[in-house]
Amino acid sequence: MRRGTKIGIVFGLVIYFAIRYFLPELACEDGWGSASIGRQGACSHHGGVDNSPLVYTLLFSLFLGFLIATFFNRKEDDHLRRIDKQKIEELKRNSPSCPKCGSYMLKKLARKGKYSGKDFWGCARYPECKGIINIENSNN
Repeated sequence: MRRGTKIGIVFGLVIYFAIRYFLPELACEDGWGSASIGRQGACSHHGGVDNSPLVYTLLFSLFLGFLIATFFNRKEDDHLRRIDKQKIEELKRNSPSCPKCGSYMLKKLARKGKYSGKDFWGCARYPECKGIINIENSNN
């Protein structure tokens, strides 16, 4: 679970219990209040227990928690995108150009074939471009 999601859940629960603390006690549908509401059928002659404040509070706190989670997750995503852009710029500066398309190249490890276990430069646009340079042959 992402950090922003955890913050949103905690914030939603805190808001729910804070609002619940300040809400008046449960009442019957017609507004009649009693200490025994919700027990012993106290509201049976008054239209039943009015649970709408609890439902609205729960929905409101879930909504706020979702907004907070979205905010923090988006902020985290933006930070990761900035880091990715910085890494790409560094790769472009420090890697050779692809002999086929001129794009920057990534250092990769061969997994199969006679070069298995050896490093090579592979084009960053793979699979559109399959340009490679063997590391032993490159001058970088």
